[in-house]
Amino acid sequence: MSKDRIENPGSEPDFNLPDENEMQGIWDNIEPLKERYPKPDTNKMWKGVTRKLGWQQVNQPEKRFKYFFIRNAAAVLLLITVLGVGIYYSIDVITANKNYITFVSEKGTRTQLELPDGSTLWLQPNTTVKYPENFEENSREILFSGQGYFDIKTEPDKPFTVKIGKTSITVLGTRFYVKAKDKTGIVETGLIAGSVQVSNPSQEVTLAPGDIVVLSNETNQIVERKNITSLPFSWSDNRMVFDNCSFKTIIKELSSWYGFDYHMDPQLDLTTKVTLTIKDESLDEITEILKIVVPFEYEISGNRIIYTSRQ
Repeated sequence: MSKDRIENPGSEPDFNLPDENEMQGIWDNIEPLKERYPKPDTNKMWKGVTRKLGWQQVNQPEKRFKYFFIRNAAAVLLLITVLGVGIYYSIDVITANKNYITFVSEKGTRTQLELPDGSTLWLQPNTTVKYPENFEENSREILFSGQGYFDIKTEPDKPFTVKIGKTSITVLGTRFYVKAKDKTGIVETGLIAGSVQVSNPSQEVTLAPGDIVVLSNETNQIVERKNITSLPFSWSDNRMVFDNCSFKTIIKELSSWYGFDYHMDPQLDLTTKVTLTIKDESLDEITEILKIVVPFEYEISGNRIIYTSRQ
């Protein structure tokens, strides 16, 4: 995880000026701050300024007004500065819960991420999650792009929502997986346990355990509905289990899971059956295991793996 990137870009959404009620709250919060800032000695400050500027003491009657104005203007500016610090502090307190963190998972390996509510996400490479430092009182919402497995902490009065473009996945406490790629606009959600509601601007679908729904963010339509039993592998406690699957199928699913392209030598025996369980293993570890069953060599070129026969 040393290469995972965590960024805190500031507030999300964009900052808006507070309304009248918020401004009143800001003003009320400033009062306790007065004790933190000593009352400025304007005479002392003025003498320091005139000394540095090389000004002479002002005694002429016609200049007394200018002296009085400039000196008190300095005091007013100082007061504005102090109030500005207080206002900034208050606004910072008010908007602190709107700060978002962006997490991008590392290439070539899966990453575990714990959210502020205790929910756990297992992320595939190049997956992005954007979430607040602190969830709101009545809801939990994150922005997601990529692929991952979710184990959501149960909070009946605080639904958890995954936002993927125009698609929303809402849960109370459950385990499910999501495949969402920005390039295709296709969002696949499979429910392992519990209940989830998948919706977009035109429809809403409630899944039962074992259900899979595939939607298009471009057309807002359901592309496909199927059951987890139709998959070449099964999900359980963040494990991907291949039971007597062909080598070709496993490579295809691994490329999706670990985020890489591949090319396979036509001389490879792609029909060889393999039983394999994947949880925390790296792509290198899994590849070395597969080499024991299927005789092949491989070469990594950028984000592409080339599999060649060694028979």
